[in-house]
Amino acid sequence: MALRFLNVLSLGFPFFTGILSLLQSHLLALNPSVFQQKLQESTPLWMKEQIERDLAPFRKELSQKFLDSLFTKEEFYLFRVQVKDGKLTVQKSISVEGHPVPAMVIPHLQQLHALKPLPDLDILFTAHDTFYPCQTKGPAWPIFIITKSKHDPGLILFPDWFALNDFEPDRAKILQGNDMYPWGCKINRLFFRGKDTGVHEDYARWKDYPRPRLVALSAKYPKLIDAKFNDLFYTPMLKKAKKEGWMGKFVSTKHFPRYRYLMDIDGNCAATPRFPLLLHSNSVILKSITDSIQWFYPKIKPYVHFIPVKEDLSDLLSQLEWAKNHHHECQIISQNARQLAEEVLSHEAIFLYLYRLLEEYSKRQQQYYLEL
Repeated sequence: MALRFLNVLSLGFPFFTGILSLLQSHLLALNPSVFQQKLQESTPLWMKEQIERDLAPFRKELSQKFLDSLFTKEEFYLFRVQVKDGKLTVQKSISVEGHPVPAMVIPHLQQLHALKPLPDLDILFTAHDTFYPCQTKGPAWPIFIITKSKHDPGLILFPDWFALNDFEPDRAKILQGNDMYPWGCKINRLFFRGKDTGVHEDYARWKDYPRPRLVALSAKYPKLIDAKFNDLFYTPMLKKAKKEGWMGKFVSTKHFPRYRYLMDIDGNCAATPRFPLLLHSNSVILKSITDSIQWFYPKIKPYVHFIPVKEDLSDLLSQLEWAKNHHHECQIISQNARQLAEEVLSHEAIFLYLYRLLEEYSKRQQQYYLEL
């Protein structure tokens, strides 16, 4: 399978430094008693089914021999976590030495192991946040990743490093914004701030990609949409973007709930941590529908937790009009989204998913690990 990758470090995300500095406090934020209680309860059905779907393709690919061969592929940006007889060890490929992602994942695995000892296992994590299949057929790779295509028969989704860090510090800012901007006091426009991620190599068609298309619609319909870039990855477009009014100042997530409608639009992959953060807000989400998914996506439903929008945004204006004409329904959708966030995206629920995933992975791996 030929693949293209996205390496988050290469994109220069500014929040990595902040997350690393806050890591220790969020390790302490997990409530051990609540987590232990969740372990004693029945595992939610959606969780069982999602884990089974992700693990179903793998048999001999879970063998030590196969994992050894994958671990040599430097372009995969892998780090390896093994548990044997209660001892957890970590190996890093050369490509992830100095990369921030292992430092944002490994401490949580160590914390989980201390709270509830993990069974024997051998796992490969990638520091990429997605792989892009360039053809539909190929081997199933048992690599833990934070997003993937829903059509990909391989790869294993796990709660991303933002989730493991409880989406802080931005989750607290969103909740503060909820108090500052109650439902009846919101600006009646669709809001977005971000970067032009999602343009893959074909920069000649930059304006045709979803995020540039969104800000162009905002410039055309400013009374309906307030969508701007606060920075560009494809800097050759910066001059034109400024001329067209597509650039705007940075807006803290604390002020996102000022707007009644919030846009979730994928960049390079399913938008994380944007979408989980918006689920915590008291605004209603308009979400573009793509093939890219995260681990909790089986729980989200259109017109229950968000208003769906086509990937090419061809129905964005009509969906926004629907929202404006269904004020009460939108308020219910917003309430449902927050309830879902509290249920599925709490720190303890995230750790429950991670533990159940590793537990089932171990059971399956033991059947094939020593195969030649």
